[in-house]
Amino acid sequence: MRSRTQWQREITLFVFCWLMVGTAFAATLKVPDNYATLEAAIKAAQPGDVIEITTTDTFIEDLTIDKPITIRGTNPNGYPMILAANTAERFAHIGIKGPDHLGTLVRAPGVVLEHLQFANLDPELNSEGISAALLILAPQCTVRDCVIFSYELSPGDGLGAVVSDADIPIGGTTPTNVVFADCLFGTNKYGLASSWWIAPGIPPQITVSNCTFVNNTSAGIEMDSGILTIQDSKFINNPGNAVNVGGGQALCMNCVFATNGISGSAAVDVDLDPRWDETDRAPMPGEIPPGEIRLVACRFFQNGQAGEPTLRIHEGTLRADHCIVANGLGPLVQIDAGGEPTAPATALFEHCDLYGSQNSEEIKILADGKAQQVTLQFHNSILATDLDGFLLFANELTDPEDQKQMEITWCALYEPGIIEAPLPGHDNLLFPVEEPPYQSTDPMAPNGFKLRPGTDLLTAGENGAYLGSNGAEKPVEISPMTLTITIQNHHPLLCWESVQGVTYTVQATSDIVHPNWITKTTIVAKDQTTCWEDPEPGTVQFYRVMAKP
Repeated sequence: MRSRTQWQREITLFVFCWLMVGTAFAATLKVPDNYATLEAAIKAAQPGDVIEITTTDTFIEDLTIDKPITIRGTNPNGYPMILAANTAERFAHIGIKGPDHLGTLVRAPGVVLEHLQFANLDPELNSEGISAALLILAPQCTVRDCVIFSYELSPGDGLGAVVSDADIPIGGTTPTNVVFADCLFGTNKYGLASSWWIAPGIPPQITVSNCTFVNNTSAGIEMDSGILTIQDSKFINNPGNAVNVGGGQALCMNCVFATNGISGSAAVDVDLDPRWDETDRAPMPGEIPPGEIRLVACRFFQNGQAGEPTLRIHEGTLRADHCIVANGLGPLVQIDAGGEPTAPATALFEHCDLYGSQNSEEIKILADGKAQQVTLQFHNSILATDLDGFLLFANELTDPEDQKQMEITWCALYEPGIIEAPLPGHDNLLFPVEEPPYQSTDPMAPNGFKLRPGTDLLTAGENGAYLGSNGAEKPVEISPMTLTITIQNHHPLLCWESVQGVTYTVQATSDIVHPNWITKTTIVAKDQTTCWEDPEPGTVQFYRVMAKP
C-alpha cells in the first residue's frame, strides 16, 4: 500500500502570488445594529474589517465586494440570506446587457464569507442565458460554512456559485486559491462552476473541502476550465452529473457518490466542453485541452440509470486509484471518444473494486463504427458481479490499433455467467462461480470491500500486492499538501505541509500559459512544515512545489 509520502510525491501545487497591503487594526461593523443594509456596511468598511450579521434576516441586494473584508453570520439560530435583487448592471464589459442576474460579486482578493446563505430565486436569466447566486472573480477568497442555492425554472444555466475570470478586461485577474469549505450546494442547475469568459489558458484554482452537493439538476460541479482539488465531499441525489469535466484538471479524494445521474447522465462525466471548439473565444486554436480527473479512495454506489453509466469517459482522461464502483443502476464504466482525434478517451483503474450492476453490461466500450483512440486499462483490481448476474464486457471495437490500448492485468475476474468480448491481458485470476471473499459488499460499511483474512487475493497482485481497493488493511488515507503564501517585507514567503526527510523543489514562472519553470530552491524537510522566502521582491508569479523521493 502506498504511504502518504508516496501520494504526496504525485501532487504538484500551483499558487498565484499577489501582493496585498493590510491594515494594522481591523474594525467590526454590525448589521443591522450599525448599518441597515449590507451594501452600506461594505461601503463603510476598510480593508481587513469584519462585517457581522447578527440576525437571520433576508437581505435582497446585489452586493459587490470590492475590498478584502470578512462577512459572516453570527446568529446561532440560523444563516442570514443574501438574496439577489437582479437589478444591477455590472458586466457590460463582457457583453451582458441590462441586469446581470449574477448575485453577489467578489471582486477583491482575500475576501472571506462565513455562515451565510446565497440565493438567486429569480427564474429570469441575463442576456447571456446565465444566472447565479455567487460569483467569485478574485484570488485568495474563502467561502466557509455557507449554503448556496437557486431555483432551476428556465432552460438556461441557473448557477449556484461560479469562479471565473470575467473581470480581466477591467483590470482583474484569474481567481486562484479559492476555497469552499463545509458548504452545501443544493437545488441549482449547476452547484459550482469553474469557468472562463476571457482566458481559457489561465485556469481558476479551487479547493472544495467537506462540502455536500445535493439535488443539482445538471451537475454538482461543472468544469470547463480550472485546477480543482475536491476532498472529503459528498455528492448525493444529483439528477445530473455529480462532476462534469469539460476541461481542466481535477483531483477528487475521499469522496462519496450516491444516486447521481438518474436523469440520463453519469456520476462522473468526462466530456470536452463545446466552448473549447469556439476558436473565436479561445486564444489557442488547435490546442484543445481535454479534461482530466483523478479519483482517489472514492466510493460510488447506485449511480446512473438503465443504459447510463456511473463513470463515462467520452473525451478526456479518468484515473481511479483505490476506488469502489458498486451496484450501478446502469453500466459501471462506459468509454468512447466519439471518433474525435483531438480528445482521445482514457480510463485507467488501479486497485479498484468494480462490483455489480443492474445493467446487461458492467463495462461498455462503444465504437459507433469509428476508430476511437480509446485507452482502457485495469490493474491490481477486482472486476465482479453478484451471484445473480453476469459480468459482461460490451466491446464494440474492431480496429486493431484500438485493441492495442485495451488491457486487464493482475486482476481477479468473477464470472457466474459469460464474459463477452473480454479485453486482452495477462496474470489474471478467473473465478467461475463464487463471489469475491469480501467481508461486506456495502460500500459505506467500515469493512466494505475489504478482503477476508487468508484469501489468495491478498497477495495475487503484481509484486505480491493485494487486489482491489482496500485489501485487509485500512482504506488509503490521502492528505494533500497545502501551501500558504504571504508577503513579508515585499518578499513572498511560501509554507507547506511536509514530511521529514523528503526533498522538495520550488519552481516559479511568470507565464502559466506557456510556462518556463525555473527552479528557485531545493529543500530537505526537517519538520512537518517547511517554509521558504523568495529573495526577489514580490511580483506576479506562479509557484509550484514538488516532492521527490
